[in-house]
Amino acid sequence: MPGIFLLQDDESLVEMSEQPYNSEAWLQELLARYPNLLAGDQMESRDPRRWLLVRREVGIPGAEDGGGRWSVDHLFLDQDAVPTLVEVKRSTDTRIRREVVGQMLDYAANAVVYWPVEQIRTRYEDGAQDVEAEFATLLGKDADVEEFWQDVKTNLQAGRIRMVFVADVIPRELRRVVEFLNEQMNPAEVLAVEVRQFVGEGMTALAPRLVGQTAKTEATKRTKGAGRVDLEGRLAFWSAFHAHVLKEAPDLKPTEPTDGPQLEFLVNTPNITLVAVADCNVSKSAARLEIRGENAVERGETLLRFIESNQNKLRKAYRFGVARRGNMPKALIAVTRDFELAEKTGWQASFAWLVAALKEMRETLLPAVPNGQSERAKALGTTRLSIDTANGLEPRCFKGYNFPKLCFSDPHESDPHEGWL
Repeated sequence: MPGIFLLQDDESLVEMSEQPYNSEAWLQELLARYPNLLAGDQMESRDPRRWLLVRREVGIPGAEDGGGRWSVDHLFLDQDAVPTLVEVKRSTDTRIRREVVGQMLDYAANAVVYWPVEQIRTRYEDGAQDVEAEFATLLGKDADVEEFWQDVKTNLQAGRIRMVFVADVIPRELRRVVEFLNEQMNPAEVLAVEVRQFVGEGMTALAPRLVGQTAKTEATKRTKGAGRVDLEGRLAFWSAFHAHVLKEAPDLKPTEPTDGPQLEFLVNTPNITLVAVADCNVSKSAARLEIRGENAVERGETLLRFIESNQNKLRKAYRFGVARRGNMPKALIAVTRDFELAEKTGWQASFAWLVAALKEMRETLLPAVPNGQSERAKALGTTRLSIDTANGLEPRCFKGYNFPKLCFSDPHESDPHEGWL
């Protein structure tokens, strides 16, 4: 890149020439001191990203309750609570062309599964100079800090993270990989930032430039927070659905609507609940059957085998997952379908489909759930079930997954992302 010219107040012109960084550590230090070098204004011009540095050299575990197996150069959070992993390399480092990509994907894949938000919060607060002032800068004076950290957890569990490669020059090979990954991955985002350094007459200028956000990805990926919900809009959705159920299928026995993320339905079987879920960010509705209790996972596996052996009789394709309620796991059988939920005109189609799905679950799946403890469950006794090993769960199961909140917003600002409901 040619040099740049600085026009001073006295109208003298200073020619500044590009110069490589003396060390990778210095570029890392600059990012920690001046997070705006991450080009948040180029990531989203209408709502530039603001950054909160959690910590440098943050350990990422490779197993549940494990220690730090990897270490990412920087962990930032933006104002929408999206975790942003930053890896810094100089262009002279040959690893920047290939090895760093696999390294970053390792970080991300394990972070969304094994990174407890409590640990992230502790690391931030232990190193922060003024927590209150930093959050006021990030979110405003009246920000709800507890809600923010809950949003961080929600984003991690939904796989909504951002991976950023930073270098003085982004090689062509890395640029193409970043563009490809960013087009294919959703809700995760993959970007690169080139921070070139210019020096002249005792002055230094830094010029960040965003790489990897093609016109296609810019049109489909928005950084509005999945955790920021419109409670009135959510209550309106469930109130309308509640009225629909009472008119069309009162035997489903819906509970009273709230501004929560779901609506539950009463059944006569202990530790089992039918649930309707919706998320306008992804324009999806879901019907779920939740099994709770000490042997919930085992009972859920039994039901999964029933579904697999009766696929030709069932009208819907169900999926099986596992989540935690406190320390107790619960099994989830769910069916999901795309609907346009950001506008009220799409609600009625979703309502009719949800009623049909809930009825099939109640009439076909619910009777197949075993009620008593099996010999295996009795042998486990009061031992806490281990989602990782003791239950031998198949790879299709989603460990430790909580489901995203419902969010109503301008459809042009909604953030589409994939994942379980």
